[in-house]
Amino acid sequence: MLPSIASILRYHRKAKKLTQKEVSEKTGISLVSLSKYETGRSLPSVSNLHKLSEVIDFNYDEVYEILLQERESKSE
Repeated sequence: MLPSIASILRYHRKAKKLTQKEVSEKTGISLVSLSKYETGRSLPSVSNLHKLSEVIDFNYDEVYEILLQERESKSE
């Protein structure tokens, strides 16, 4: 089973020793949105996923595939 977007974002942010507030400031993504992404209550847009990949350093292409799968499963 693939990891969730939420767990990937949380893991990589913590590995970079960044707070949600710091990531918010660096990406322009609201703190509320980041919290929702990390708790699985919401999925990031493609553009926000790209911004996050640049700041917290994860493989965008791999995580994008997971994002597509999660969106598909939520729409079923």
